[in-house]
Amino acid sequence: MWNKKDNIAGGSPEEIIRKKLENYRQKRDIGELLRSVVIIFAVCFVVFGLLFGLGRVKGNSMHTTLCDKDFVLLWRPVREYQRGDIIFFRNENENKEVVKRIIGMPGETVDIDSQGTVYIDGEALDEDYTTSFTAERSDGIKFPVQLEDEEYFVMGDNRAVSYDSRDIGPIQRKDIDGKVIFVARYNIQ
Repeated sequence: MWNKKDNIAGGSPEEIIRKKLENYRQKRDIGELLRSVVIIFAVCFVVFGLLFGLGRVKGNSMHTTLCDKDFVLLWRPVREYQRGDIIFFRNENENKEVVKRIIGMPGETVDIDSQGTVYIDGEALDEDYTTSFTAERSDGIKFPVQLEDEEYFVMGDNRAVSYDSRDIGPIQRKDIDGKVIFVARYNIQ
């Protein structure tokens, strides 16, 4: 509304109304921008919170498949995991995220002989991804291991340094955070 005070600042009532409308439009545009940003963040949160996850490899237990400090993209809504899948899971003993390869599936029997051969239900497992000898651990679990429903037996590819199901036993499906679907190398050589 026009008043004498506005006129002192200079301008006709039409100019003052035009300026006030312009200020209102700028404020409305900022409000729309903020609303759009909030919606984008909400969608990203849902997509990365429910569908995808990000992880970082710590240590060399999966060397050479994954290296220390590599970044990985996880797919979370996996219906069925398969032998050979690389997963991130919560290690309840150490309260941290760990990355390993699924070796044994629910209902299977896992065994390791003195030559380091891994057996699933009595058949030798072909493991071309391992980089070192697979040995039982004297202070680990006793073999053979019969997996229950919803249990998986996991090991790192670098068996000499991997702290895995040979030490902590099978892991529960509920502890799996997701399956690795993409790797970004930290140090490309």
